[in-house]
Amino acid sequence: MFLVDASAALTVTEVAALAQSGGMKPVANPRIPMLRIDRGEAFWLQVEADIAPGAPREWMVELEKAVLSRVQLFTKTPAGWDASAQVGAQVP
Repeated sequence: MFLVDASAALTVTEVAALAQSGGMKPVANPRIPMLRIDRGEAFWLQVEADIAPGAPREWMVELEKAVLSRVQLFTKTPAGWDASAQVGAQVP
């Protein structure tokens, strides 16, 4: 599921609420939504993973496009949302 935030101002909590209410679109072709990123918009991608008991706790996310300004990974925890990693051209 994905959402394009034209304002680039939504928070992870706001996007999660939109996802719960059906405000995200299914990704029919993973390459098509990525074409919009260079317009100053924020692109939100929701990925759900069922992790088997005993599976490794460390995962790697690999991005093909190296010129992204900022990519931030959020993980849902019992306490809320954890910004667990951040990379990109604008991240020190």
